[in-house]
Amino acid sequence: MNELKKIQEQYEYWNDLKDPQPDIAKEQEEARQYLEEKKIPFIPMYTLLDFDDSLNQDEKNTIEEQLLSSGLMLALIIPDIYIKKKS
Repeated sequence: MNELKKIQEQYEYWNDLKDPQPDIAKEQEEARQYLEEKKIPFIPMYTLLDFDDSLNQDEKNTIEEQLLSSGLMLALIIPDIYIKKKS
């Protein structure tokens, strides 16, 4: 019975975990705080990633690594109405 309790506790622990967030630089954190202060909604790119089921884990890892190394993984997506248009 003790083993079952341990397994249940582990399950609850892992089930309650949120997706890991990549480390961000101080400047990126400041940019996010600025957007929050200005009440500009944003969504980090990494929260939108949803890989096709046809990809294996190695392919998913490679894509994630490329997005992270290029800086795109940490990009913030904001609505068009908050982007200044050049005339």
